[in-house]
This record gives sequence, structure tokens and C-alpha cells, in this order.
Amino acid sequence: MSTILWLTVNSSYSHSSLALPIIHLACKNITDWQWCRYDTLIEDDPAEAALKILQKKPDVVAAPLYLFNRNATINILTRIHAIIPKCKLIVGGPECLGEGAKEVLENCPAIDITVSGEGESVFPLLLQALQEEKTLPQIPGLNIRNRKTGEIIDNAGQAQLYADWATAPSPMQSPFFLTNKPFIQLETARGCAQGCLYCTSGNSKVRCKSIKKVTAELAEAHQHGILEIRLLDRTFNLPPTRAAQLLHLFRTQFPDLKIHLEIHPQFLFSEIREELEKALPGQLFIEAGLQSLSPEVQNAIGRKSIPEKDMDGLRFLCECTAFETHVDLISGLPKQTLESIFNDINELFKIAPGEIQTEILKILPGTPMKHQAKDLGIIYCPIPPYDVIQTASMSAQEIITTNAISRVLDQFYNQPALQQCMLSACQEKKDTFKNLLHICQERDITGKRPPSLKHRFLLLTEIWSPEQYPHTREKLAYAWMKAGFPAGETPAQDVTLCPKIPDNAPLIEGNTDVISQRTTKLYKLHCQKKNFFFAFNRAYIMNAPAAIFQEDI
Repeated sequence: MSTILWLTVNSSYSHSSLALPIIHLACKNITDWQWCRYDTLIEDDPAEAALKILQKKPDVVAAPLYLFNRNATINILTRIHAIIPKCKLIVGGPECLGEGAKEVLENCPAIDITVSGEGESVFPLLLQALQEEKTLPQIPGLNIRNRKTGEIIDNAGQAQLYADWATAPSPMQSPFFLTNKPFIQLETARGCAQGCLYCTSGNSKVRCKSIKKVTAELAEAHQHGILEIRLLDRTFNLPPTRAAQLLHLFRTQFPDLKIHLEIHPQFLFSEIREELEKALPGQLFIEAGLQSLSPEVQNAIGRKSIPEKDMDGLRFLCECTAFETHVDLISGLPKQTLESIFNDINELFKIAPGEIQTEILKILPGTPMKHQAKDLGIIYCPIPPYDVIQTASMSAQEIITTNAISRVLDQFYNQPALQQCMLSACQEKKDTFKNLLHICQERDITGKRPPSLKHRFLLLTEIWSPEQYPHTREKLAYAWMKAGFPAGETPAQDVTLCPKIPDNAPLIEGNTDVISQRTTKLYKLHCQKKNFFFAFNRAYIMNAPAAIFQEDI
């Protein structure tokens, strides 16, 4: 019996790939193969990983290649090949799409075979051929290295979709499915009808599992004690009727599951909105891929959304209180300018999403954008992470600036303690965010190690004067006190100790019992139209107010 070892290199402990369980199940009728696995992280020692794999004496080592793990995975495989050159090394995954399959073989001499496309349709044939020593080039979806001649045989262009995907056994039925992670990944649909030129799934056939099948898989996950699921569906809200049925299913039959969804904000039809309005508090987490609000940019990337409809959908999502919506932007897109990115962010501030995230465009293997990049004037890094360096409309310096934009958003807007202050300041002065970015760049605080939350408060207090930001300064003082920082320090300069809470100051947050305790300290924050009272007692909460009261003036 031959041994196949599946190597998975994850970016963190909490992540796990679906590749092994679904391919293991697809190969269940292929006998005479003993399966085993080895999981590691990208920061782990590749020499140690290779040694532990070699101790299992595999005949085949297979590994999925992703953008984030390619270098680490190839490092391990190269070491294995150096010691046991007869061991077949097979890779697949997103890095092997399109021309990427042949490129991996050309640049990684240790690898024998690349699998392009959906591995479930290829892997059973591949294992059967290896076992019976049949000719591999006859199998569609493979690139193969001839070790004797050095020739690379390209058959990847003939890869087929896995016809039985929608009815295949649940990946949880494989003994290799991990249930001990903080969350699991599942698919209820594959493919995407959207035409985004930078995406590996653009304009691909959409296939959906039946509602009955999804119900069964969710029930199975529930039986395993899984409480958080991230759906890999590219656009969850299409088709709309099915999306509404799934939302109803989550709410009525699996109320204790937390579900992460990716939604296109333009396609929020009435039936979906009705279900989202009924969502259970905290059950859903919505990620909305906006990418850009510029019609010119949208057309250039093949997305062809209508910005007004995108914003209408986002506004609806952000007004829903039962879940938080994070909005994604991409920088370095064709026709995009740095000023248009600032405009997009300022527009998003008006509807206040839970987070705003932005990252630089990556020109991925197997995408139309990779073939069009030169004509579009896009220069990008030819090795992972394939990030854009310069475009016809954005200089290299401006692209780097978008990295700083991302970090300033994370440090200030995406920080819950500061978000309301940021929103208020941007309402009082239009260029607030741009000015904050410039100051952070000047002071060299846009790196990966942000200043402490206290120092961020102090920075905003310094640059947002009471004259220019009168309302925001009050919000800063309130947020400072709520975060539990010392009352006598800036920006809470209008805070005084007080003997008791006035009768006309109702509780707005926390536990009223704290005010009767002898060790409780009460502070009053003086504002123009309201006063706030903060009750501190470490027996209730450490380093934060145990109760907050509000008095209208």
C-alpha cells in the first residue's frame, strides 16, 4: 500500500483548509492508498516540518498552494525532494490556475505535478494512474514534469469542473475534517456570475447546493459543537430567493450559529432585506465588497456596479443593528486615483460601517487582469503577493500611501473606542482623515506597530482643537472616560469628582448597583448640552466605568 501525505501550511492556528477533506472523500473509491496529514504554519521551521514528513516515509506529498503560503510550502517540498527525490510532489490550489500551473513547475524544480482547477475531478484519476503506473498526460488538468527529459507536459487547460460537487458527501464526513478550530469553512455555492477581472472566480459557472443539503451540513456542524461558520460563497446574496431562504434557515433552525457572509451591496432585493431586518442579534457578520465607488474604475475592472445602488445597499446594511458590516476597498485598480480613494472613504464615513478595510490589488495567476495588466499600464510584483506597484493613474509613492491609509483606518476608525470621534470629526471638517494621515506619516506612526490607544487619544486631542472641532472634543472626552483613562489628564479636562448621581440622570450603560458601594468613585463630565457621570469600581470592572449616566441640561 502506498502512502500519500497531505501537507497544509496555514497562516494561523485558527485557519484550516477544506482541500484535504473534500479531496479525500472524492478519492474514497481509490483503494491501496494510505492517507495521512501534516499541518504547520508559515512561520514554523521548514526544516523541522520536512523532517517530520519524511519520518512517515510518504510515496506522494500533496499540498495546496495559496498566495500566502506558497513560499513556505515550496521551501518544505524542496527539502523533501533533496532527501527523497523519488517521492512524488504534487501541488494544486489557486497558485496553479491558468498559466500559474506551468509557472510553478518552471520555477520550482522539486515539484513533479501541478493540478489545475477543481481537485476533486482530477485527484482520483491521478492516484489511480500513479498506482497502476499509467500515463499521466491523458488526465485533464495536469502539468507534469518528465524527470528524464526535463520536459513539462501541459494538460492544465483541459481541467473540468467537479460534476458531483453539489451532491457530494459533506466534508465533515472525512476523518481529516478539523472540528477543533475557532471556526470552520463551508461552501453552499461555487462560482460567480460577476465579471471582476482581478478575481479567480470571475464569470464562472454558479452551482448551488440544495437547501436540504445545506440544512443537513449545518446540522452536522452543530452536532460537532461548531459555533462559527465562514461561508466561502463568492456572492452569498445571489440568487436572491435562495439567499433569503438561507437567511431564514440560519435564523429559525440554527440560532446559536454565527455565520460570516460575503455580500454584494448592490443586490439587496426586498426579500433579502426583509430577512436581514429579522436577523438575530450577533448571528451574522457581513463583509461587503465595495472595491470602489468610481463608475470609471468599476467599468475598468469589469464589475459594472452602479455606485448609487451600492451605497443604498451599504446604507441599509449599516442601519441594521443586529449585525456589523465591514466594507472592503481595493487600491491600485485601473483608472483609480489617490483622490478617488479619499472620496470613497469620506462617503463611507457618512454611513458608518463597522470597519473599513483597504488593501492593494494583487494580480493573481489565472485571472484576466494578469493578461491585461501591461495594456492597462499596471506594474506589479511578479512573485507573491503579486501586489500592484504602480498604475497609469497612481504613482509608486501613491500606492505606498494606500498602505498607510489602511493602517490609519485600522488604528483610528476601526478602533471601537475612537470610531464615533472619527465620524464626528469628519462631519465637522471634510479633510479630517486626509490631514490625520499626513500627520501620522510625518510622525512615522503608520507602521505595523501602532501607538497605544492612550497615545492615539492624545494625538487626536492635540490636532483637533476645540475651536475647529467643538463637538468632537466632547466625544473625545467621553470616549476617554469610557476607556478608563485617568480623569485628570487630557482630553477629559472638564471632569470633576462628584458626590452622587443626580436623580434626573438615568442609566445609559452598566450596573446601577455600583453607585451604592462605598468604594465607588463618581466623575462628572461637563458638556454643552449634556452631562455624563461615570461610576468606577474595580470590584465590578477593572480599568473601565461600571456604569454611565446621562443628564440633559
